[in-house]
Amino acid sequence: MITGKLYLHIGPPKTAATSLQIAMQEADLPRLHYGGTFQPREDNVGSSAQTPHKASCGRLAAGDADVRSALDEIGEHLRGGNLILSEEMFLVEQHDNPFPEKLRRLGDLLSDIPTVVLVTLRDPREGLPSLYQELFNGLPLTEKLSFARFCRGPRARCYDYTFVHENLIQAAFRDIRGIEFHDLTAGEVPLSQVIGHDALTDAMLILRRANSGAKTGPDKRTLPPVSLKSIGGMRPVRASLDRTGLRGTALSRHAAATFDRIRLRPGDERQLRLPAHTAGRLDTCLAGARTRLQPMESPQ
Repeated sequence: MITGKLYLHIGPPKTAATSLQIAMQEADLPRLHYGGTFQPREDNVGSSAQTPHKASCGRLAAGDADVRSALDEIGEHLRGGNLILSEEMFLVEQHDNPFPEKLRRLGDLLSDIPTVVLVTLRDPREGLPSLYQELFNGLPLTEKLSFARFCRGPRARCYDYTFVHENLIQAAFRDIRGIEFHDLTAGEVPLSQVIGHDALTDAMLILRRANSGAKTGPDKRTLPPVSLKSIGGMRPVRASLDRTGLRGTALSRHAAATFDRIRLRPGDERQLRLPAHTAGRLDTCLAGARTRLQPMESPQ
């Protein structure tokens, strides 16, 4: 019989998730088992966190043996205590897989498991420039050339806390709690500030700085150069290469190498500020989340 809860931390990315994951895997907490994500990520293969994420991406079906095994493992932990998983990739758009769809699949997968969703609350004015810097090399050319366009695109929606909350509700998650980003960067934090008032111990988590991007000032981020090669990542170009059978051929590789030498913008330190309208809207979303998602006693 399941008596415990699954605490599921979903990010967003660039909100000290890696620091929290390292702290959790190093902590010894009574009746609270940590099932991943493990750092470094090569140690995360087959973890209780990895398999649900693969299923949320549609890479594993609900009836797959690995999924059944992961659910059995989660259930076993919840028969003797509580379990916490952390995976910020649940809020990352991947391979044309929007994160609302990932949350919907995740909700279906965990429908029989008492789940508390943990969302870290960070000022988008700080979080989005950091996320932009991390994703930069894989962005479409239009977003590489315009941070404002990135902020209006789907990859930035993980910092629209109203949108995140609405999609969690639509995925049938009801117990959704907020963690303040500044708590995760303070060096140490009580467990109760991570999972809420029903923490069974007053233990402290020790958090170390990890996976932070290069920053040269309050608004400046170091970004790599942009070359004409980025055109190859645009959807129409990829589709054309697929239709003609040129993808991966010697000709396409030669063209990519040639285009990579043609620079549209040099690598530089760039000031990344959210457009005023976007910043104002996301500020309102963050303020609303701080009202709705404060840690609280779970409903009886």
